Amino acid sequence: YLTPGFEGVTLKRGDLVNMVLQTEAIHPLLQVQAQVEIDRMNPMSYAEAERDHGSWDGRWSLPSSSQHRLLQNLGAPLPTGVPREFQECSAALARKEYKWNQMGPKDKELWGKAAEKGWSAYVDNSAVEILSLKESQAVRKRLAQAGELDKIMVPRFVLTDKADGVRTAENPVPPQPSARLIVPGFQDRANLQGELRRDSPTGSRLSQHLLLCLTAWFGTTWSLLSCDVKSAFLKGDPFVSRELYISGTNPKTSPSIPLPEGCLAKVLKGIFGLADAPRQWWLRLARALEDRGWERSTMDQATWFKWGPGRKQLEGMIVSHVDDLLFGGSAAAEASLMDVGTELGFREVQRDDFVWCGKRFTRRSDGIITLSMQEYHENLKEIHLPKHRRGSLTAELNPFEHKQLRALLGSFQWLVAQLRFDLAFQVSSLQGEKPCIGTLLRANLLCREFKSNPKFELKFRPVDPFAGGLMVVTDSSLGNVTSSGSGEAAPLEKVYSQACYYVLLADPSLMAGEVGAFNVLDMRSHRIPRVCRSSYAAETLGTEEAFDVGQLCRGFLAMARGLPMHGTTVDPSLNSVPLTVVVDAKDVHDKGNSDTSSFGSQKSLAFTVAWLRAVLRRPNTRLRWTSTANMFVDAGTKDMDLTHLRSILDAGKWSVTYSPTFVKQVVKAKQTKVAPRATLPLPGTAVDGNDPVMGYLSKLCEQKGWHHLDQMGVNVAFGARSFRTPEPRFSASEYPYRTTFGRVEQPPGCYQWRRLSTDEAYTALPNQHGLLSERFGVLVTFFKKQAG
Repeated sequence: YLTPGFEGVTLKRGDLVNMVLQTEAIHPLLQVQAQVEIDRMNPMSYAEAERDHGSWDGRWSLPSSSQHRLLQNLGAPLPTGVPREFQECSAALARKEYKWNQMGPKDKELWGKAAEKGWSAYVDNSAVEILSLKESQAVRKRLAQAGELDKIMVPRFVLTDKADGVRTAENPVPPQPSARLIVPGFQDRANLQGELRRDSPTGSRLSQHLLLCLTAWFGTTWSLLSCDVKSAFLKGDPFVSRELYISGTNPKTSPSIPLPEGCLAKVLKGIFGLADAPRQWWLRLARALEDRGWERSTMDQATWFKWGPGRKQLEGMIVSHVDDLLFGGSAAAEASLMDVGTELGFREVQRDDFVWCGKRFTRRSDGIITLSMQEYHENLKEIHLPKHRRGSLTAELNPFEHKQLRALLGSFQWLVAQLRFDLAFQVSSLQGEKPCIGTLLRANLLCREFKSNPKFELKFRPVDPFAGGLMVVTDSSLGNVTSSGSGEAAPLEKVYSQACYYVLLADPSLMAGEVGAFNVLDMRSHRIPRVCRSSYAAETLGTEEAFDVGQLCRGFLAMARGLPMHGTTVDPSLNSVPLTVVVDAKDVHDKGNSDTSSFGSQKSLAFTVAWLRAVLRRPNTRLRWTSTANMFVDAGTKDMDLTHLRSILDAGKWSVTYSPTFVKQVVKAKQTKVAPRATLPLPGTAVDGNDPVMGYLSKLCEQKGWHHLDQMGVNVAFGARSFRTPEPRFSASEYPYRTTFGRVEQPPGCYQWRRLSTDEAYTALPNQHGLLSERFGVLVTFFKKQAG
């Protein structure tokens, strides 16, 4: 017979877009189908539109404090490893700039003298050659005939105040005028045509922290110095083939330079503003150091090591950030550094207590080195919002409010990138929000949180970098952020997960599972790029990244240990550095340490699990489990109380295995408060802190209700007074055995897990809901198909 015909519907792209955008009038399934058709029209639309979302990655080169201020002025986010044109700008452009035509006579006198010094730097370093009027006229004529008058640039002075960064209401530092002559390098034809190499490495945060770890360990035998090279960009090698000239400045907008009327100056070196000037300086610095026996790190091209005879003793380490050098080393290494200073010209050398790249470095008498940014904290200012604007939290911001919010978030980003690791998730979440009044108010609240502890310090203790190893502690939180990384959205919009890791330089005791000391080498909190369908998936992907960053840090530490890092020697050198990754997900721990062919129910994770197992087959590589109550990294994956994280970081001590000293009490809202017990006998038997079941209990105690876990039915109840049965969620005949755990509250603010029953055949009991001896804050019941 003939099948009944049907009439197909033809839709244009505009119709499809309308179907996708109309959320109320269109059936959800039709919307999905319309979205699929749009994706088919644009095959690349499935790709991630969002870039990276999260805090700073330690392997990236940190911008200087002045470059950071430029990013704020541009309203741009802190970079995420992707090259940006504005990052190539001269650091001079980044400070708060003062306008010459808006200055009074007194200020013009101050900055005019600074401009004279700025021009003298060009002359003293032979960066320019002043041409006669006749020579200048000949150059202009020749360039005009060739259509290359753009090779004559009009410079200007960038006028800044070096005291801006440290001046506060309580510390009214007088002005420190600075005037730097720069050229508009973006107009340079060689730059526009892509003929110049502009890459110039600067030291990563990882290298900085490694230097501090080494200096703290060697103690008084090593010095901690900051060195600033005067007019560094003008110290580069002379041009071989490039032809550039500068004319006089515009006297209306900038101080004048002493060029005769109509004369030009030929540019002989990479001067401020030229795109390749930073690279020319880096090459000059590298040559000066390597001529004196310093070896460049293969892991960070802006880091150098100095070795003693036979490479048996590490003598020193240098991390460069453009013209600022951070040094830790012995007397011999310091003498070598001072010899470099004689050649290049150090403006200033500071010891043990100084500000470098926006952070204050302090070496205490007990050998601990601290990083702090007190003035930066104190200079944070909340955004004023009129009362009538606070009524609608979802209202859009006006342009002025938007600019203020960008600046404040930029300040938060800078603090988190430098040392405020404790607030990484909060800042990451705010960055991902669509700006509105609510976002601004939440930013003000976070501003108060930052300012509540302006003396926050990151501490580096004497931890043996040659005897210990690396420990990466990682955690993930399922479905708590949106695709843009925001944690402020409806539950169904938060389909992405947040991961966090801390890389610790751990002493031998901590690596052995005992209480031990550590220093933080690296940290990051960020959105996992893939959508995770389960906690197992989120934890597995977080663990994969932990091993990934652990392998990278192995390379950094191997370099500091003097191990060969070339050719076939790389893997043996990496494997010689002990690496332990710590998770609180028992299923991830079990899958990673198993050689069975099972990868779990989610087949898409097979490659990840296989890679984890391959890494774990390397020597000195381990995956360990710790209780959720012992986990401190979870504060980087969700908005929660930060007391536990801060106490661990401040103490610089931890233990993977159970220790009451490092265990937090996880108390969520809506749990019934139970009066702490005094001296009455405790019911049941105590659960040992090393018992694997502690991992399940620590996670389940936060999740009230029913769960299906490893072929078991699980019930979690708060404030329970009686035993539980599986109905109506599960069948008692199918799950006839019951194991019950209760959490007993103990003063002061502590608790203990007690085993109340084990594989109990409850269906034969006359009263399956028998009363407990007391009310338990949390009662976790496992229903099993078989005993044992």
